[in-house]
Amino acid sequence: DPTFLGLIIVFGLLLSINRFIDSREKKYLLITVFLLVSLAFTYSRASYLAFLGGIFVIAFTEKKFRKMMVLAIALLVFALLLPTARNHSIELTRSFSIIARLDNYKETVEVFKKFPVFGVGFNNLCIARNKYIGMESFTSHACSGSDSSLLLILATTGTIGLMVFAGSILGVFKSLTENREAQTVIAVSMALFIHSLFSNSLFFPWVMGYVVILLAVSVTK
Repeated sequence: DPTFLGLIIVFGLLLSINRFIDSREKKYLLITVFLLVSLAFTYSRASYLAFLGGIFVIAFTEKKFRKMMVLAIALLVFALLLPTARNHSIELTRSFSIIARLDNYKETVEVFKKFPVFGVGFNNLCIARNKYIGMESFTSHACSGSDSSLLLILATTGTIGLMVFAGSILGVFKSLTENREAQTVIAVSMALFIHSLFSNSLFFPWVMGYVVILLAVSVTK
């Protein structure tokens, strides 16, 4: 899936950028260029936005706004110059996927409104949609998921669950020490947060594994 692959590439980009800033080794610069081109070829706008959010964090912490702006412009240029062969599914200005996501958001919010405190429960979203929305309203979407990880948490665990989740995340950030790995964790977290608004990437196993390993390295150091 290019959307999830794009996010994994973004993680690699943010890590290689931080490594280059720290060591100034040319190999990390070459890796950054390679991954930047690879990211452009995913045609994933959510991943593009995630990358922009991640490098904003790096630019803010390192005070390197001009250099990070160069990377952002480079990605934009690559994305605009990519061949599409008149394939509407990979055009940068495609709108059908936006409309589908908005419909999915609306359905998930409707389920949340039925059980705003504790939600419908884990793995019950499909049953709730079938009961309160109807099959005809979501035949083109994944029944048990949502295009937004945060909305999925809200619909399945309610306001209480979202508060517990947010509190857990804040606790993790408080445990970080001031080092290069911690900056990478923050940049990756920003990218993941932005990406999870458009896809259920927060609970994708490969994404979770990457973040957990990176977090463990940061806390250890």
